[in-house]
Amino acid sequence: MYLMPRRLLITLVIAGIALCYAVQTHAQRFLAFTSLEFFGSTVAIDPSTNLVYAPMGIGFDASVAVMDGDPASPSFFFTLRKIDLPNDTFPWRIAVNPATRRAYLTDIQWPRLYILDLANSTHIETIPLNQAGWDVAVNSTTNRIYLTHTGGRVTVFNGNTMTGEATIDLPYENAIAGRLAVNEATNRIYVTDPFGVVSVIDGTTNTVVATIRFGFSLESISVNPITNRIYVANSFDRTVTVIKGETNTVEANVFVGSCRGVAVNPRTGRVFVFTPGQGVAMLDGRLTSPTYNTLLSRLDVGIFGFDSAVNITTNIFYVSSQGFYVIDDPISPQSAIAALAQWVSSLNLAQGMQNSLDSKLSNAQAALESVKGGDASTACNKLSSFINEVRAQQDKGQLSSTAARELTTEAELIRSALGCQ
Repeated sequence: MYLMPRRLLITLVIAGIALCYAVQTHAQRFLAFTSLEFFGSTVAIDPSTNLVYAPMGIGFDASVAVMDGDPASPSFFFTLRKIDLPNDTFPWRIAVNPATRRAYLTDIQWPRLYILDLANSTHIETIPLNQAGWDVAVNSTTNRIYLTHTGGRVTVFNGNTMTGEATIDLPYENAIAGRLAVNEATNRIYVTDPFGVVSVIDGTTNTVVATIRFGFSLESISVNPITNRIYVANSFDRTVTVIKGETNTVEANVFVGSCRGVAVNPRTGRVFVFTPGQGVAMLDGRLTSPTYNTLLSRLDVGIFGFDSAVNITTNIFYVSSQGFYVIDDPISPQSAIAALAQWVSSLNLAQGMQNSLDSKLSNAQAALESVKGGDASTACNKLSSFINEVRAQQDKGQLSSTAARELTTEAELIRSALGCQ
């Protein structure tokens, strides 16, 4: 009688389990819609405090709503207070520096930059500009503030002195400077032009070092500083364009529909994508995952909105639409363990290492499927053993640092979903 090799048998079993659970591993969940007192269309988040900031109203009604973003709080997604603005303000884009507890707000009508003290919920200064700002972003590491202007210009402010440090003109004709994203790890700033250009600025020299051309109607942009990948909502082409930061080249175009918002959570490696009228999709941004640069799931809900952001601490996604749609991405532990096992299998590891990692995940899965109603404690211990084994193999040079980081992160997320201590 032919006996199937043990490694092949384990691989087939794991693959079968993973296929059964793959669709259920990640499923976005609509939590709430929270309304604002007045119209608001943009959003920023301070992940250090789990507070959400939403500019709203105009003129005498202009203010910034401060909402509770802690899902464990009884006041979750409710407005806690308002930060009043000058009576002739037309508030627009807002960016937060968690390190200094300052926020920076552009005015869609007037050439001004408003500075807010978040610790005291007050407006403390108004900086005059030569031209109204369209978008604003912050590098909290260097404490530099970046503003775009539709005439193809980017202004840089020193956050320590709040003085202008540089003016950068995009180096091509008829340039429009649109949305901004900052990679604090590389000190690169990415600027979209809706007519199909992304400019790359070196934050040290304040010069444009690359222009990347693709698509049309580029709506928003987000950066993962851990993987050095940049995600652009390419609305006309109905894709999310993935840029490789090391080479400033397009790595992939992932079809999602006519997307308007994109926001990556570097902690989880997942990318939320908002498509008006269709809902929210989840893109896999984990470099060593077998499903890298593919859609993991989609929440079909007919929402319309203008802007979006993710809280990297809580992994909650916000879509602004006069109020806010609040969406999360809970993990199903059993299906996530099966998917993690499939991930390990796809790495083509040495037989002994794969068998060791597989057995720990299989035991964790078995504990959760126990007839006793689910032995979460044993599953937690097996996942800890898996994490320790991955780190040991990295120390031996048998696993790359990227694979080890992503595998341990995923296991930690599953442990968190199980409530492990």
